[in-house]
Amino acid sequence: MSMDIPSIKKELKGRMALGLNYGIQAIEEIVMQESLLSNEVINYKSQYNDLNRIASQNILDYAQIEMGFNKIRVGLLDLIDRIGADDLMEEQELPNVQNRDLQYRKNNFFQLIDIHFTNLNSVSLNIRYTSGSQVTNELLKGRDAIGYIFKQYFIFPINDRKINIKGEEGEIYAQDFFGKYTKLEVYMKTVGFIIEYIQEDQVEQDFFKGVFKSILSTSELILIFYFAISETLPGFKQTIRDSGLIEESLSKHLLDSDHLPLLFEKE
Repeated sequence: MSMDIPSIKKELKGRMALGLNYGIQAIEEIVMQESLLSNEVINYKSQYNDLNRIASQNILDYAQIEMGFNKIRVGLLDLIDRIGADDLMEEQELPNVQNRDLQYRKNNFFQLIDIHFTNLNSVSLNIRYTSGSQVTNELLKGRDAIGYIFKQYFIFPINDRKINIKGEEGEIYAQDFFGKYTKLEVYMKTVGFIIEYIQEDQVEQDFFKGVFKSILSTSELILIFYFAISETLPGFKQTIRDSGLIEESLSKHLLDSDHLPLLFEKE
C-alpha cells in the first residue's frame, strides 16, 4: 500500500536521523531517475562520499568536515520538503533498514577506531634524563607518551604551590598548555569526529559509545577534558559536553575537582 506524501517525508527525515548514509539511500530508493531532484541526490551522495574519504585521510580540519556534513544535511532536508508526487517511484513504500546498512555503519566506525589508534601511536616524546655526567634519551610513543604528558603536566603541577590552578584557573592553564603543545591536535580532531559519528547513529549509538569509552585510558580522558575547556578547537567543547564521555567520577583525577563544571557551563 502506498504512503501519502506527508508520511513519506516524515519517514525520510526519520532515516536522516539514523545517519546521512541512511537518508541518502532512502531518498535514492524512492525518487525516480526522471525526477529533477534525482541529480541533486547524486550530487549530495558524491559530496558525502568525498567527505568520508577526506575525513579518513585527515586532509581537512574536523570543523571543516563537519561543516560539509551539515551542508549536506540541510540540503537533503530541503530536498525532502520539495518532494512531490511526480518525483516518486510507483512503489512508494520505503524498504526496511537492512542489516547490511547497519554493518556498513559498524565497518565505518571501526575504521575510525583504527585511525584513532594510528593518531594515538603518532604521539611521541623525546625524554632526556641526566644523572651526573650521563645523559640518557628515551622515546615515548602512544599511551606511554600520553601518560607522561598527563603525569608531568596534569598531576605534578598540583604539588607546586607556585601554580594557581584552582577553579577557573584550570581553563587558563589548559589554554596556555595546548596553545604551546600542539602535538595532540590531530588526535583530538579524530576524537571529535568519532563522537559526532556516534551521535548520528540512533540504532547503534550505545554500542559505539561503549566501545569508544572502553578504549580510552584515564590519562586520555583527562587530556580530552582539558583540551575541551581550552576551546582550542572550535565546537570541540560542545561535542564533548553532549557526548557523555566525561563523567562526574573523573573529577577526582583532575587538577582540581572544581574544574569539572567548566565543561558544562553555558557559553
